[in-house]
Amino acid sequence: MDGTGAPAVEHATVVIRGAAIEAAGPAGQVKIPSGAAVTDLHGKVLMPGLADMHVHLLGGWDGHAVDMLGYRRYMNALLYAGVTTVLDTGNVQPYIVQLRAETAAGRLLGPHIYCVGGIVDGADPVWPP
Repeated sequence: MDGTGAPAVEHATVVIRGAAIEAAGPAGQVKIPSGAAVTDLHGKVLMPGLADMHVHLLGGWDGHAVDMLGYRRYMNALLYAGVTTVLDTGNVQPYIVQLRAETAAGRLLGPHIYCVGGIVDGADPVWPP
């Protein structure tokens, strides 16, 4: 699957160099570089990472402390489901910005994070001032 809406390509070859897809197409039409490691994905589906454009990365904020283990569990669950990009549409801003920095630097495993500014809402005892 290429994510464009075109039909899935049966018996495809995908060449990956580093972190980038170098070539993809029907088997026999894509040249496999000599010495390349080959992984047989027969019976599997290879598709682009999914993007969830409305999440609240609520791992744990109880009004006083942050539950980073909760955040990590949520981020791992997203990756396990194939979600590689998220848009957090409202949260405790400093923590989401820190999560974004940690994942971007490779110190924390998780999807690529986009986030919005602070929450615009009425008073709520859960959200910090």
